[in-house]
Amino acid sequence: MNFRIVRKVEAARLADLVPPPLRRRLPGTLLRGGPYSVVVFPLSQDPVKSGAAAKAVARLGDGDAGPVLAFGAGFTADALAVLAARGISVVTVSDFHWTDQTFERIRTSVASPRKAPGLRRP
Repeated sequence: MNFRIVRKVEAARLADLVPPPLRRRLPGTLLRGGPYSVVVFPLSQDPVKSGAAAKAVARLGDGDAGPVLAFGAGFTADALAVLAARGISVVTVSDFHWTDQTFERIRTSVASPRKAPGLRRP
């Protein structure tokens, strides 16, 4: 659950902080605003689940961070809800519509039967 928080980022620096797939998804309106507090989740963390989102929100604190942006490859619906409750705008590569529970169920169903004994075939 690694992520990086950078505060007081001017709009002109946004593209420098995010990986190339996310640069292409930057809305033009963001490039005229700022300064921002930015949360960048690694692209390897796909999707970002609600636990990681909650930790990022907690680390941001309740102080006046100004507008906050979160960047990641994908977010579960639960993570998006956590971020939206804090008023954080999200930029993502994919439009993920799974919940934390759905993602875990799918991840477990494709896991090895040795790792998930409840899923063994009779």
